[in-house]
Amino acid sequence: MNMDIKDLIAKLKGNGGGDKRGGGLTGFFDKNPKMKIIIPAICLGISVLVALVIIFTTGSIDIDDTPVGGDVGNGSQVDVLPQDVRDYEDIEVNGDDVFDDVALAKAKVTAIIVNSDGYYTATVEAEKQSYPHLQVGDYVGTSSWLVEDITDDCVIVSLGEKKIKLEY
Repeated sequence: MNMDIKDLIAKLKGNGGGDKRGGGLTGFFDKNPKMKIIIPAICLGISVLVALVIIFTTGSIDIDDTPVGGDVGNGSQVDVLPQDVRDYEDIEVNGDDVFDDVALAKAKVTAIIVNSDGYYTATVEAEKQSYPHLQVGDYVGTSSWLVEDITDDCVIVSLGEKKIKLEY
């Protein structure tokens, strides 16, 4: 039973090392002609099954759709902001800008939006008014308070040397 590499290769090729006829794969397919069709059909079926599994299991992509600076699950809602300054219906403002030191102490950020270019837009609600569409460099309403910076969770406004951080 001592075989060398040449005899092994010859046996696999089908001549059995010269002493047997019909050995190896050629002999197998000569003895079983239906296997010439069955084996490729099985391979094709397995390939189709693997392709279908790949197609249907990789269709979902994890996307973080949480809004910047907020959580959708906490009952918050989106307001469409059609104008630059909205007065609250139950408070009469008489045309004055109410964004002063007192109102600023109670002001809060209600929305921060980041566009596709990375620019931030914020909405700040003071005691009696809402100021939507604020961006860095804008003045809040008709006041002298300047929007200095907007981040994911706050708006920083300044008036001369005074700086105030407005948060949610």
